[in-house]
Amino acid sequence: MMEILPVDLLCEALFDSKTLFKEMAILNPGAIQKTQNAFQFVQQHGLQAVLIGGMAVSHWSSDRSLTPDVDFLTPNLNQVKQVLQQNNMQSSVLASSGAYGGIMVPQLDADFLDAHQGNAAFNQYVLNTAVSTRIGGVMFKIIDPNVLTIMKFDLGRAKDTEDAFKLMQGGNVNKMAMRTHLKATKAMLSNEEAQTIWGYVQSMLPG
Repeated sequence: MMEILPVDLLCEALFDSKTLFKEMAILNPGAIQKTQNAFQFVQQHGLQAVLIGGMAVSHWSSDRSLTPDVDFLTPNLNQVKQVLQQNNMQSSVLASSGAYGGIMVPQLDADFLDAHQGNAAFNQYVLNTAVSTRIGGVMFKIIDPNVLTIMKFDLGRAKDTEDAFKLMQGGNVNKMAMRTHLKATKAMLSNEEAQTIWGYVQSMLPG
């Protein structure tokens, strides 16, 4: 049986991202504990889930005011619900913004978003291109930083566009990778949107 490593969100050496560790350190103890529980929950139960949202932005960029909420994109929301039920954990349906639907788990301060809602083709691309990273010494799947940048532009809200710019300034997004991912996702975005994103890439990224 595989040994499950404990998640320690207070140990900087267990983070791939020093920025994320520093932001985690300013959370109140209760929030840290819930975040720790969320990562342990996903790993211990082998859930199909990719970290997206604000915490992913913090991991890949150099500037983001982190909230204690954790957002996972999952292709199997029923699996998550079954595990929650087996562990007597409550959840509630998220009010859909049109982009994502899913469930909120108050005990974990975590949202599990249904990859089959919203732009399902793009969501599948997010899952397929996810990469591994360490948070609290445990390996997790996290959205690729270039794909996250495209996602943030696609969402279109002011705060998401701001996040996209921060990602491009954070050193983990590069022009060649953005070109590749934009070509792959062009059919999933409007042609005008893809051209707009590429315009930002050309003006902000070297190479």
